[in-house]
Amino acid sequence: MIILRLNVDNFYAFKDFSIHFTYPKKIVNSTVNNEFLINRPHFRYKKVNIVMGSNASGKTTLGKMLMNIFSFIVTKEINKISIVSDTSRPASFTMDFVLNTPELYRIDVELLPSQERKYDDTNVKVCVRRVAIQKTDDYERCVSKLDAPPKVFAESYISELGKIDSSALGWNFTFPNHDSIGGILRVYDNEDCAIYLKVLENILMALDPSITKVEKLDTVKNSCIIWLKDTKLLMQEGKLALEDVLSSGTVAGIGMAAFIAGLIENQNGFYYSDERFSFIYSDVEKALIALMIAQLHDDAQLFITTHNTDILDMNLPKHSFTFLKKSPSGDIEAVSASSVLKKNSDSVRNAVANDVFSMAPKLDLINELVQLKGGHL
Repeated sequence: MIILRLNVDNFYAFKDFSIHFTYPKKIVNSTVNNEFLINRPHFRYKKVNIVMGSNASGKTTLGKMLMNIFSFIVTKEINKISIVSDTSRPASFTMDFVLNTPELYRIDVELLPSQERKYDDTNVKVCVRRVAIQKTDDYERCVSKLDAPPKVFAESYISELGKIDSSALGWNFTFPNHDSIGGILRVYDNEDCAIYLKVLENILMALDPSITKVEKLDTVKNSCIIWLKDTKLLMQEGKLALEDVLSSGTVAGIGMAAFIAGLIENQNGFYYSDERFSFIYSDVEKALIALMIAQLHDDAQLFITTHNTDILDMNLPKHSFTFLKKSPSGDIEAVSASSVLKKNSDSVRNAVANDVFSMAPKLDLINELVQLKGGHL
């Protein structure tokens, strides 16, 4: 699954929010391979998306909104999308996306006002449209085809959602302090799960030199042993029997290993990793992101949210970077680096350092506290 555009109004903190994941011009010698639909070279999309922003700027919320939309399409349950900010007015979203066939889909959903925060068949409206993507088409041309017929909401939102092949929605979300959500991570499906164990072993040994190897445990289902210098740790279904033995960064590496193994094996087409590197050394984070980009398959899409500005030094196209910021009123805005930095010589790192995207935290409020002495204002 590939997301091209998302408009959201009145869900979570999103108000008239819009974010795009396409780019208009081919990048010469790009470090991200095949940023277009296979056999549709003019249909370009942002294959790698580094989403940055200060605290409470909407990075996690963006992932949750996308996850809720996917879940709504699959389950057809309204409560998946009932996180409405102001119940006195409608809430809506529009999403353009591609599944595993050369067709551009658009889903429009509107929830009518509901003071009691109760949603049922009577106050949800859905319209699904799709057009074929011809070999010479770009995204903009397909959008003009979608826009040609008027938007008509169906009488039955369930039958309308049936126009989308939900089995083609392969996704994997990881959020801090949570297991992978959405897609099924099949790291133990094959007999020896060699790729997963290799990824897990290499990442853990890079994070903790006292770890010497990881091996599958045949006597316990879906388990392996992590060997340290002086002890052994049992891990079953991705959970450690004694988690306190390892550092927070090493434990985070266990979750990332499963995520990366699924990406290498192309288990899903959509991947969203939300701030999973908080406890991991910066150079290791950069190496893991580079690994994910190198292993990302064709017609797939990767999202990574991070606070680490060292990622700006990676040799990625400017359009790979999107910055989220929240206004004093609480509204969230998305700014693509490529929409601001037009010259090839423009540096994303320098732009962030000079707060070109207006996302710097208000450090003056922290510095003001230095004046406090002896508990007196």
